[in-house]
Amino acid sequence: MINHTNVPRANSIVYLQVIDASPTDLNTVTTVLQRSVSIADKLGQRDVVIVFDQAIYAKPLEIIWQKPVEFECEVLRMGAFHTACAFMAVIGKRFGDAGLGDLLLESGVIGSGSLTGVFEGKHYNRALRLHKIVFESFERLRWEAFGSWLNSNDEKEFLDSNFQASVLSILAQIRRNLSADNFKTLLMSPYVGKLFEAFSVYCNVSEGPMKSFWNSYIEIVELLLLFTRATREGN
Repeated sequence: MINHTNVPRANSIVYLQVIDASPTDLNTVTTVLQRSVSIADKLGQRDVVIVFDQAIYAKPLEIIWQKPVEFECEVLRMGAFHTACAFMAVIGKRFGDAGLGDLLLESGVIGSGSLTGVFEGKHYNRALRLHKIVFESFERLRWEAFGSWLNSNDEKEFLDSNFQASVLSILAQIRRNLSADNFKTLLMSPYVGKLFEAFSVYCNVSEGPMKSFWNSYIEIVELLLLFTRATREGN
């Protein structure tokens, strides 16, 4: 129940006064930090979050390290775009020379002249598109292998004929017709939770370092996609 004592005040979104100076200058960055502290004090906020792009991010960090007491309420963040670019550069560093580059070139989804930029996180849209394609391809292969594993594993929990028949039927429906309505209907099936439980067991089955390595690629790209979605939805 909401009453007059606990109704939160409406947020006010306003533009701050423009600082007519180079944004990369240390004096300008110091002014931004000092004004942020002043605003936080006036509003009674314990912390204040400041977002910098990648070109400037190191400068406020240096200032805060030199004056930790004065700027102890400052919480620095790199912008979502540059965070994603840096993360994609990490993906390129880890998987580029492990076969991902050859896979992209031989499949024809990217030209040789663009590959380096993608792996360095410089071509955001192109890199995100390529990681989506590879992610989906690997997931399809993993689900196909899961179907074979489900038929051949020795665990009694997954040998129940009714369960296996239902799971294989669900997989067949997904492959045959993946529409929004069909997908919602499938999610209501009591076997779906069991299906993903079995899939999780399969993904964690040790089948050598190669599987573990590329499983980590799927997990990392999934994290990237979730981060991208969260920034777009403001969640």
